[in-house]
Amino acid sequence: MISISVDWTWTWWIVLVLAFDISVRIIAVFIIPRNRRPTAAMAWLLAIYFIPIIGILLFLLIGNPRLPRKRRKEQESINDAFREASEGLDFGTLRPDAPEWFEQLVGLNRKLGALPMAGDNGAQIISDYQGSLDTMASEIDRATRYVHVEFYILQSDGATDGFFAALERATARGVNVRVLSTTGRTGGSRTTTRRSRACSAWGPSGT
Repeated sequence: MISISVDWTWTWWIVLVLAFDISVRIIAVFIIPRNRRPTAAMAWLLAIYFIPIIGILLFLLIGNPRLPRKRRKEQESINDAFREASEGLDFGTLRPDAPEWFEQLVGLNRKLGALPMAGDNGAQIISDYQGSLDTMASEIDRATRYVHVEFYILQSDGATDGFFAALERATARGVNVRVLSTTGRTGGSRTTTRRSRACSAWGPSGT
């Protein structure tokens, strides 16, 4: 007679590991795609499916799409300041026959950025890069009170020389000029920083 002994301790460990693995995969399908692009969600799911331990650790470390708590607190403070400064101000008239989606856009802009919609404005799309810079320089030359400039990437070169020259002329005639550019996105050009600071209250955005 053959006697077979089974170590149920190891058996239960295997069952628990398999149950945990299956549960993680199922939960991941419902949680990971939220608030993510399909390509990013698919990449995270594949990582968790094929390299579970590493994939889960990486997801817990860098997979959260939300900003850090400190950054969210800073944004809340900025939003409160915007709401207080813009409360009761008249920013022009909006379209009387605005479509429904436009009203939703106004509400979204207020909720996320605390910025009111300003009416009586116009916009022009200029597809030519140099033409857009020349147009902006022309508008700067017409300014009498202030000029606010915001760029993600700002570089003083042959193409933008006329633009910077217009800012310098505006400063010379007493116009209040402000330039905001993202830190580290000026191509390492000292000339860009020097010209920006010389003609404005210049400041980096800190990212």
